[in-house]
Amino acid sequence: MSILCIRPRGNAVRSAGAAVGLCAAVALMLAGCGSSGDSGATTTSPSTATVQQTTGAGAVDASGLTQQEQSDITSAYETFFSGKSDAQTKLGVIEDPDRFAKTINAQSSSGLAESTSVTVSEMSLVSPGRASVVYTILMDEKPVLPDQTGYAVKVDGKWKVSASSFCGLLTLENGGTPPAECGARGGASAEAGTPATPTS
Repeated sequence: MSILCIRPRGNAVRSAGAAVGLCAAVALMLAGCGSSGDSGATTTSPSTATVQQTTGAGAVDASGLTQQEQSDITSAYETFFSGKSDAQTKLGVIEDPDRFAKTINAQSSSGLAESTSVTVSEMSLVSPGRASVVYTILMDEKPVLPDQTGYAVKVDGKWKVSASSFCGLLTLENGGTPPAECGARGGASAEAGTPATPTS
């Protein structure tokens, strides 16, 4: 089992109320989005086109995402942060898994985060293939790191947790200093507790 032990510092400690530290399952973050079009002539009126965009299986709501995309993004976050997900499962839902394989596998033997989970409260498409995600990490179903902002990205047709989101948590754990797998290639937030920004 892959575990990430996050010890919030400064404002993060006060806001999360987690003085003893947060141990969260190292889960893979997924992202993705796609589009398709018809280059042929059409006689569909604007009002009918609007109805087509807001109803049916491919309907897009105010978030800019279809219900299926929202479900896929939520599933990726839940899998990545689940204490019951093994290292390979987590690596399957994170952007750039080779970059984080050493960290995730090194923590896979820890049993400290079996009770860790996540809830996703909001998401919104910010650009093609990238969505912002507001999530809360829980332990024993109690929030310990609430209302974090991360990202999901679409990789090879699948939504995954973004590398920048995981780097933000690793940086927080490391007292505000990006670890080697984040510092050299970017992806960590500017300071601990600050929402991470997309890297790809």
